[in-house]
Amino acid sequence: NLICNGKLRSFCRYPNALGEVIFWLSIYMLAIGSVNGYMSIYGPLVLIIILLKIVLPKEDTRLENKYNQFKDYKSSSWMLFPKLK
Repeated sequence: NLICNGKLRSFCRYPNALGEVIFWLSIYMLAIGSVNGYMSIYGPLVLIIILLKIVLPKEDTRLENKYNQFKDYKSSSWMLFPKLK
């Protein structure tokens, strides 16, 4: 059993979730110009909280149990937001 840790996954363990967050934040940016558009920030905020507190930690636990080398990979990469140099 191997872990995919090349390219995007060398910086961020869940690039698909990062793309989802970026998508919803861009929807917020488009909506902010409309009347009460600032209210649309709640969708992305709820999504980020659910991802960071519930979904991704459960996935980390599942992968730790399935793959022995996942702990090393976990310590060398960020969960969602990649390291910016």
